Amino acid sequence: MSTNNARTKRIFISDLHMGDERGLKPGGNLYPYVWLYPPRTDMLADFLQTILESADVKELIILGDLFDQWVCPSDFDPTLYQQVVEASQNLRIIEMLKRIDAHDEIALYYVLGNHDMLLDKQFMTSLFPNIHFIGPGANYWSRIQVDGITAEHGNMFTMFCSPDTWSHPGSRLPLGFFISRVVAYKNAVTGDGTNFLDILAHFISDLFKGPELAKDVFEAIAQDSGLELTSMIRMNNLDSFPPQLTVQQVSDIYGKLFVTWGKNTPTGLNSLDGVICEMIGLARAAQEVYFQKNLSPIVVFGHTHKYMLDGYLLEARFPDSISELLPCKYIYANSGTWINHHPNCTYVETEIKDGKHYVRLYQYLDSGEKKKLKERFIDVK
Repeated sequence: MSTNNARTKRIFISDLHMGDERGLKPGGNLYPYVWLYPPRTDMLADFLQTILESADVKELIILGDLFDQWVCPSDFDPTLYQQVVEASQNLRIIEMLKRIDAHDEIALYYVLGNHDMLLDKQFMTSLFPNIHFIGPGANYWSRIQVDGITAEHGNMFTMFCSPDTWSHPGSRLPLGFFISRVVAYKNAVTGDGTNFLDILAHFISDLFKGPELAKDVFEAIAQDSGLELTSMIRMNNLDSFPPQLTVQQVSDIYGKLFVTWGKNTPTGLNSLDGVICEMIGLARAAQEVYFQKNLSPIVVFGHTHKYMLDGYLLEARFPDSISELLPCKYIYANSGTWINHHPNCTYVETEIKDGKHYVRLYQYLDSGEKKKLKERFIDVK
Protein backbone atom coordinates (compact mmCIF):
# COMPACT_ATOMS: atom_id res chain seq x y z
CA MET A 1 0.00 0.00 0.00
CA SER A 2 1.24 3.45 -0.89
CA THR A 3 2.59 5.75 1.81
CA ASN A 4 2.51 8.70 -0.60
CA ASN A 5 0.06 11.23 0.85
CA ALA A 6 -0.73 12.49 -2.66
CA ARG A 7 -2.33 9.14 -3.41
CA THR A 8 -5.84 9.41 -1.97
CA LYS A 9 -8.12 7.55 -4.38
CA ARG A 10 -9.49 4.02 -4.52
CA ILE A 11 -10.81 2.73 -7.84
CA PHE A 12 -13.44 -0.04 -7.91
CA ILE A 13 -14.22 -1.93 -11.12
CA SER A 14 -16.01 -5.22 -11.65
CA ASP A 15 -17.65 -7.56 -14.14
CA LEU A 16 -14.96 -7.50 -16.80
CA HIS A 17 -15.82 -11.06 -17.87
CA MET A 18 -12.73 -12.06 -19.81
CA GLY A 19 -13.42 -15.29 -21.67
CA ASP A 20 -11.26 -17.83 -23.45
CA GLU A 21 -10.18 -18.01 -27.10
CA ARG A 22 -13.03 -20.39 -27.95
CA GLY A 23 -15.57 -17.77 -26.95
CA LEU A 24 -14.20 -15.37 -29.57
CA LYS A 25 -13.49 -18.00 -32.23
CA PRO A 26 -15.67 -21.07 -31.50
CA GLY A 27 -15.29 -22.56 -34.98
CA GLY A 28 -17.77 -24.53 -37.05
CA ASN A 29 -21.10 -22.83 -37.55
CA LEU A 30 -21.12 -21.33 -34.06
CA TYR A 31 -21.32 -17.65 -33.21
CA PRO A 32 -18.92 -15.96 -30.77
CA TYR A 33 -20.41 -16.09 -27.29
CA VAL A 34 -17.77 -14.42 -25.11
CA TRP A 35 -18.92 -11.24 -23.35
CA LEU A 36 -15.73 -9.14 -23.57
CA TYR A 37 -13.97 -8.67 -26.91
CA PRO A 38 -12.40 -5.89 -29.02
CA PRO A 39 -12.78 -2.93 -28.93
CA ARG A 40 -13.85 -3.16 -25.26
CA THR A 41 -10.75 -5.16 -24.39
CA ASP A 42 -8.64 -2.33 -25.79
CA MET A 43 -10.66 0.26 -23.86
CA LEU A 44 -10.13 -1.67 -20.65
CA ALA A 45 -6.40 -1.98 -21.25
CA ASP A 46 -6.22 1.76 -21.99
CA PHE A 47 -8.12 2.51 -18.78
CA LEU A 48 -5.73 0.35 -16.77
CA GLN A 49 -2.87 2.27 -18.38
CA THR A 50 -4.34 5.50 -16.95
CA ILE A 51 -4.38 3.89 -13.49
CA LEU A 52 -0.75 2.89 -13.93
CA GLU A 53 0.21 6.43 -14.91
CA SER A 54 -1.90 8.20 -12.27
CA ALA A 55 -0.38 10.29 -9.50
CA ASP A 56 -3.33 10.03 -7.08
CA VAL A 57 -4.59 6.41 -7.19
CA LYS A 58 -3.45 4.26 -4.28
CA GLU A 59 -5.58 1.13 -4.80
CA LEU A 60 -7.28 -0.67 -7.67
CA ILE A 61 -9.94 -3.02 -6.30
CA ILE A 62 -11.53 -5.47 -8.74
CA LEU A 63 -14.86 -6.67 -7.38
CA GLY A 64 -15.19 -10.01 -9.09
CA ASP A 65 -15.92 -11.60 -12.46
CA LEU A 66 -12.55 -10.77 -13.97
CA PHE A 67 -12.21 -14.32 -15.32
CA ASP A 68 -15.36 -15.89 -16.73
CA GLN A 69 -15.84 -19.63 -16.25
CA TRP A 70 -19.63 -19.54 -16.59
CA VAL A 71 -20.19 -18.23 -20.12
CA CYS A 72 -19.39 -21.49 -21.86
CA PRO A 73 -21.83 -23.59 -23.95
CA SER A 74 -23.22 -26.63 -22.18
CA ASP A 75 -21.77 -29.03 -24.78
CA PHE A 76 -18.21 -27.67 -24.32
CA ASP A 77 -15.81 -28.61 -21.55
CA PRO A 78 -15.88 -25.87 -18.91
CA THR A 79 -13.48 -22.97 -19.37
CA LEU A 80 -10.21 -23.13 -17.45
CA TYR A 81 -8.76 -19.96 -15.96
CA GLN A 82 -5.42 -20.50 -17.69
CA GLN A 83 -7.26 -20.51 -21.04
CA VAL A 84 -8.64 -17.07 -20.19
CA VAL A 85 -5.18 -15.74 -19.33
CA GLU A 86 -3.76 -17.02 -22.62
CA ALA A 87 -6.59 -15.81 -24.87
CA SER A 88 -5.30 -13.33 -27.45
CA GLN A 89 -8.01 -10.74 -26.76
CA ASN A 90 -7.00 -10.55 -23.08
CA LEU A 91 -3.22 -10.29 -23.33
CA ARG A 92 -2.99 -6.48 -23.01
CA ILE A 93 -5.34 -6.49 -20.02
CA ILE A 94 -3.28 -9.13 -18.23
CA GLU A 95 -0.09 -7.21 -19.00
CA MET A 96 -1.51 -3.96 -17.61
CA LEU A 97 -2.67 -5.72 -14.44
CA LYS A 98 0.78 -7.25 -14.01
CA ARG A 99 2.34 -3.81 -14.29
CA ILE A 100 -0.07 -2.36 -11.74
CA ASP A 101 0.63 -5.29 -9.44
CA ALA A 102 4.35 -4.52 -9.67
CA HIS A 103 3.88 -0.79 -9.00
CA ASP A 104 5.47 0.39 -5.75
CA GLU A 105 2.69 2.84 -4.90
CA ILE A 106 -0.51 1.20 -6.18
CA ALA A 107 -1.99 -1.81 -4.43
CA LEU A 108 -4.00 -4.33 -6.46
CA TYR A 109 -6.89 -6.14 -4.75
CA TYR A 110 -9.12 -8.91 -6.03
CA VAL A 111 -12.46 -9.88 -4.48
CA LEU A 112 -14.08 -13.05 -5.82
CA GLY A 113 -17.19 -12.88 -7.98
CA ASN A 114 -19.56 -15.64 -9.02
CA HIS A 115 -18.27 -16.25 -12.57
CA ASP A 116 -14.84 -16.98 -11.08
CA MET A 117 -15.82 -18.29 -7.65
CA LEU A 118 -13.49 -21.27 -7.98
CA LEU A 119 -10.38 -19.08 -8.30
CA ASP A 120 -7.78 -19.63 -5.61
CA LYS A 121 -4.94 -17.58 -4.18
CA GLN A 122 -2.24 -19.83 -5.65
CA PHE A 123 -3.42 -19.21 -9.20
CA MET A 124 -3.82 -15.46 -8.71
CA THR A 125 -0.44 -14.95 -7.04
CA SER A 126 1.25 -16.97 -9.80
CA LEU A 127 0.03 -14.22 -12.15
CA PHE A 128 0.20 -11.23 -9.82
CA PRO A 129 2.71 -11.91 -7.00
CA ASN A 130 1.79 -8.83 -4.94
CA ILE A 131 -1.98 -9.01 -5.26
CA HIS A 132 -4.19 -8.82 -2.19
CA PHE A 133 -6.46 -11.78 -2.92
CA ILE A 134 -9.67 -11.54 -0.91
CA GLY A 135 -10.58 -15.18 -1.17
CA PRO A 136 -13.58 -16.98 0.23
CA GLY A 137 -13.89 -16.45 3.95
CA ALA A 138 -16.44 -18.08 6.21
CA ASN A 139 -19.32 -19.49 4.15
CA TYR A 140 -17.41 -18.48 0.98
CA TRP A 141 -18.22 -14.82 1.60
CA SER A 142 -15.59 -12.62 -0.07
CA ARG A 143 -15.51 -8.91 0.80
CA ILE A 144 -13.19 -6.10 1.81
CA GLN A 145 -13.94 -3.61 4.61
CA VAL A 146 -11.79 -0.49 5.02
CA ASP A 147 -12.33 3.16 6.02
CA GLY A 148 -16.08 2.68 6.39
CA ILE A 149 -16.41 1.02 2.99
CA THR A 150 -17.70 -2.49 2.47
CA ALA A 151 -17.00 -3.71 -1.06
CA GLU A 152 -17.90 -7.07 -2.56
CA HIS A 153 -19.20 -8.54 -5.77
CA GLY A 154 -22.79 -8.76 -4.50
CA ASN A 155 -23.73 -12.26 -5.60
CA MET A 156 -23.99 -13.41 -1.97
CA PHE A 157 -27.41 -11.76 -1.84
CA THR A 158 -28.85 -13.45 -4.93
CA MET A 159 -30.52 -16.85 -4.84
CA PHE A 160 -29.19 -18.24 -8.11
CA CYS A 161 -25.61 -16.93 -8.01
CA SER A 162 -24.39 -17.23 -4.41
CA PRO A 163 -22.19 -20.18 -3.37
CA ASP A 164 -24.37 -23.26 -2.81
CA THR A 165 -22.77 -25.87 -0.54
CA TRP A 166 -25.92 -27.80 0.35
CA SER A 167 -27.75 -28.75 -2.87
CA HIS A 168 -24.76 -30.80 -4.06
CA PRO A 169 -22.56 -31.42 -0.98
CA GLY A 170 -18.85 -31.15 -1.68
CA SER A 171 -19.25 -28.39 -4.27
CA ARG A 172 -20.19 -24.72 -4.26
CA LEU A 173 -21.29 -23.94 -7.83
CA PRO A 174 -24.88 -22.61 -7.75
CA LEU A 175 -27.73 -23.11 -10.20
CA GLY A 176 -26.75 -19.85 -11.94
CA PHE A 177 -23.65 -21.60 -13.30
CA PHE A 178 -25.81 -24.11 -15.15
CA ILE A 179 -28.24 -21.45 -16.34
CA SER A 180 -25.31 -19.51 -17.77
CA ARG A 181 -24.04 -22.62 -19.53
CA VAL A 182 -27.34 -23.35 -21.30
CA VAL A 183 -27.81 -19.67 -22.25
CA ALA A 184 -24.25 -19.67 -23.68
CA TYR A 185 -25.25 -22.72 -25.73
CA LYS A 186 -28.16 -20.74 -27.19
CA ASN A 187 -25.94 -17.74 -27.87
CA ALA A 188 -23.35 -19.86 -29.67
CA VAL A 189 -25.97 -21.59 -31.83
CA THR A 190 -28.19 -18.60 -32.63
CA GLY A 191 -25.99 -15.54 -32.20
CA ASP A 192 -28.38 -14.17 -29.58
CA GLY A 193 -26.22 -12.08 -27.26
CA THR A 194 -28.75 -11.76 -24.45
CA ASN A 195 -27.15 -11.56 -21.01
CA PHE A 196 -28.12 -14.50 -18.83
CA LEU A 197 -28.94 -12.11 -15.96
CA ASP A 198 -31.63 -10.52 -18.12
CA ILE A 199 -32.97 -13.91 -19.19
CA LEU A 200 -33.01 -15.09 -15.59
CA ALA A 201 -34.96 -12.03 -14.39
CA HIS A 202 -37.47 -12.49 -17.22
CA PHE A 203 -38.17 -16.14 -16.42
CA ILE A 204 -38.32 -15.54 -12.66
CA SER A 205 -40.99 -12.91 -13.28
CA ASP A 206 -43.00 -15.27 -15.48
CA LEU A 207 -42.68 -18.39 -13.32
CA PHE A 208 -42.73 -17.09 -9.74
CA LYS A 209 -45.50 -19.41 -8.57
CA GLY A 210 -44.26 -21.41 -5.62
CA PRO A 211 -41.58 -23.49 -3.92
CA GLU A 212 -40.38 -25.14 -7.17
CA LEU A 213 -39.39 -21.80 -8.67
CA ALA A 214 -35.79 -22.88 -9.31
CA LYS A 215 -36.82 -26.10 -11.07
CA ASP A 216 -39.40 -24.30 -13.21
CA VAL A 217 -37.01 -21.51 -14.17
CA PHE A 218 -34.10 -23.78 -15.08
CA GLU A 219 -36.18 -26.15 -17.17
CA ALA A 220 -37.89 -23.25 -18.97
CA ILE A 221 -34.56 -21.57 -19.78
CA ALA A 222 -33.10 -24.86 -20.99
CA GLN A 223 -36.11 -25.39 -23.25
CA ASP A 224 -35.86 -21.83 -24.55
CA SER A 225 -32.19 -22.55 -25.35
CA GLY A 226 -33.14 -25.55 -27.47
CA LEU A 227 -32.23 -28.27 -24.97
CA GLU A 228 -34.20 -31.30 -23.79
CA LEU A 229 -34.36 -32.73 -20.27
CA THR A 230 -32.04 -35.48 -21.52
CA SER A 231 -29.49 -33.05 -23.01
CA MET A 232 -26.03 -33.31 -21.49
CA ILE A 233 -24.07 -30.54 -19.76
CA ARG A 234 -20.36 -31.28 -19.83
CA MET A 235 -18.60 -30.71 -16.52
CA ASN A 236 -15.27 -32.58 -16.80
CA ASN A 237 -15.44 -33.23 -13.03
CA LEU A 238 -15.37 -29.49 -12.25
CA ASP A 239 -16.02 -28.71 -8.57
CA SER A 240 -16.66 -32.37 -7.66
CA PHE A 241 -19.42 -32.80 -10.22
CA PRO A 242 -19.36 -35.86 -12.51
CA PRO A 243 -18.04 -35.68 -16.09
CA GLN A 244 -21.50 -34.71 -17.34
CA LEU A 245 -25.04 -34.15 -16.12
CA THR A 246 -28.39 -34.09 -17.87
CA VAL A 247 -30.64 -31.04 -17.69
CA GLN A 248 -33.01 -33.20 -15.64
CA GLN A 249 -30.30 -34.11 -13.13
CA VAL A 250 -29.40 -30.45 -12.61
CA SER A 251 -33.09 -29.61 -12.18
CA ASP A 252 -33.44 -32.32 -9.54
CA ILE A 253 -30.30 -31.22 -7.63
CA TYR A 254 -31.40 -27.58 -7.31
CA GLY A 255 -35.17 -28.00 -7.52
CA LYS A 256 -35.85 -27.02 -3.88
CA LEU A 257 -33.57 -23.97 -3.92
CA PHE A 258 -36.36 -21.53 -3.07
CA VAL A 259 -37.09 -23.50 0.09
CA THR A 260 -33.48 -24.07 1.16
CA TRP A 261 -31.70 -20.82 0.25
CA GLY A 262 -33.10 -18.67 3.04
CA LYS A 263 -32.23 -21.36 5.58
CA ASN A 264 -28.63 -21.69 4.42
CA THR A 265 -27.43 -18.28 3.28
CA PRO A 266 -25.18 -16.57 5.85
CA THR A 267 -26.43 -13.12 4.84
CA GLY A 268 -29.56 -13.18 7.02
CA LEU A 269 -31.82 -12.57 4.02
CA ASN A 270 -34.79 -14.79 3.31
CA SER A 271 -35.54 -16.55 0.04
CA LEU A 272 -37.87 -13.83 -1.16
CA ASP A 273 -35.10 -11.27 -0.61
CA GLY A 274 -32.78 -13.48 -2.66
CA VAL A 275 -35.24 -13.52 -5.55
CA ILE A 276 -35.87 -9.76 -5.36
CA CYS A 277 -32.13 -9.02 -5.38
CA GLU A 278 -31.81 -11.31 -8.40
CA MET A 279 -34.53 -9.43 -10.27
CA ILE A 280 -34.26 -5.75 -9.41
CA GLY A 281 -30.80 -5.14 -7.96
CA LEU A 282 -28.82 -5.00 -4.75
CA ALA A 283 -29.81 -1.71 -3.10
CA ARG A 284 -32.18 -3.73 -0.91
CA ALA A 285 -29.29 -5.89 0.29
CA ALA A 286 -27.14 -2.84 1.08
CA GLN A 287 -30.01 -1.44 3.16
CA GLU A 288 -30.94 -4.62 5.05
CA VAL A 289 -27.51 -6.12 5.61
CA TYR A 290 -25.35 -3.02 6.17
CA PHE A 291 -27.21 0.28 6.53
CA GLN A 292 -30.03 -0.73 8.88
CA LYS A 293 -27.50 -2.37 11.20
CA ASN A 294 -25.03 0.55 10.97
CA LEU A 295 -22.33 -1.84 9.84
CA SER A 296 -20.99 0.28 7.01
CA PRO A 297 -21.89 3.77 5.75
CA ILE A 298 -20.57 3.11 2.23
CA VAL A 299 -21.30 -0.04 0.23
CA VAL A 300 -19.92 -0.82 -3.24
CA PHE A 301 -21.19 -3.81 -5.22
CA GLY A 302 -20.93 -5.12 -8.77
CA HIS A 303 -22.71 -8.19 -10.19
CA THR A 304 -25.89 -6.59 -11.57
CA HIS A 305 -24.16 -4.85 -14.52
CA LYS A 306 -26.28 -1.79 -13.67
CA TYR A 307 -24.16 1.14 -12.52
CA MET A 308 -25.61 3.20 -9.71
CA LEU A 309 -24.78 5.78 -7.07
CA ASP A 310 -27.36 6.80 -4.48
CA GLY A 311 -27.12 8.48 -1.11
CA TYR A 312 -29.61 7.96 1.71
CA LEU A 313 -30.95 9.80 4.73
CA LEU A 314 -31.84 6.74 6.82
CA GLU A 315 -34.02 4.75 4.37
CA ALA A 316 -34.99 7.71 2.19
CA ARG A 317 -33.05 8.35 -1.00
CA PHE A 318 -31.03 11.55 -0.86
CA PRO A 319 -32.55 14.34 -3.01
CA ASP A 320 -30.44 15.22 -6.04
CA SER A 321 -31.14 18.90 -5.51
CA ILE A 322 -29.04 19.10 -2.34
CA SER A 323 -26.51 16.37 -3.07
CA GLU A 324 -23.62 18.79 -3.48
CA LEU A 325 -24.46 20.66 -0.25
CA LEU A 326 -25.23 18.19 2.53
CA PRO A 327 -23.70 14.86 3.56
CA CYS A 328 -25.50 11.56 3.14
CA LYS A 329 -25.83 9.13 6.01
CA TYR A 330 -25.30 6.11 3.74
CA ILE A 331 -24.10 5.66 0.17
CA TYR A 332 -24.68 2.71 -2.14
CA ALA A 333 -22.69 2.42 -5.38
CA ASN A 334 -22.57 -0.19 -8.11
CA SER A 335 -19.57 -0.24 -10.42
CA GLY A 336 -21.45 -1.59 -13.45
CA THR A 337 -19.66 -3.61 -16.14
CA TRP A 338 -17.39 -3.37 -19.19
CA ILE A 339 -18.92 -6.09 -21.38
CA ASN A 340 -19.63 -5.32 -25.03
CA HIS A 341 -23.41 -5.65 -24.88
CA HIS A 342 -23.60 -2.98 -22.17
CA PRO A 343 -23.72 0.63 -23.39
CA ASN A 344 -21.33 2.15 -20.83
CA CYS A 345 -18.03 1.28 -19.20
CA THR A 346 -18.18 2.51 -15.61
CA TYR A 347 -16.26 2.46 -12.35
CA VAL A 348 -16.46 3.87 -8.83
CA GLU A 349 -13.91 6.15 -7.20
CA THR A 350 -13.69 6.97 -3.48
CA GLU A 351 -11.57 9.60 -1.76
CA ILE A 352 -11.26 10.97 1.77
CA LYS A 353 -10.50 14.67 1.58
CA ASP A 354 -11.09 17.71 3.82
CA GLY A 355 -13.18 15.78 6.33
CA LYS A 356 -15.44 14.23 3.69
CA HIS A 357 -15.56 10.76 2.18
CA TYR A 358 -16.49 11.18 -1.48
CA VAL A 359 -17.96 8.47 -3.67
CA ARG A 360 -17.99 9.17 -7.41
CA LEU A 361 -19.38 7.28 -10.36
CA TYR A 362 -17.45 7.63 -13.62
CA GLN A 363 -17.91 6.54 -17.22
CA TYR A 364 -14.85 5.77 -19.31
CA LEU A 365 -15.42 6.86 -22.91
CA ASP A 366 -13.87 5.35 -26.01
CA SER A 367 -12.10 8.68 -26.51
CA GLY A 368 -10.20 8.05 -23.29
CA GLU A 369 -12.11 10.73 -21.40
CA LYS A 370 -13.33 10.05 -17.86
CA LYS A 371 -16.79 11.51 -17.39
CA LYS A 372 -18.10 12.00 -13.87
CA LEU A 373 -21.75 10.89 -13.74
CA LYS A 374 -22.53 11.47 -10.08
CA GLU A 375 -20.99 12.28 -6.70
CA ARG A 376 -22.11 11.87 -3.09
CA PHE A 377 -20.28 12.26 0.22
CA ILE A 378 -20.51 11.49 3.92
CA ASP A 379 -18.80 13.36 6.74
CA VAL A 380 -15.81 11.59 8.22
CA LYS A 381 -16.18 11.25 11.96
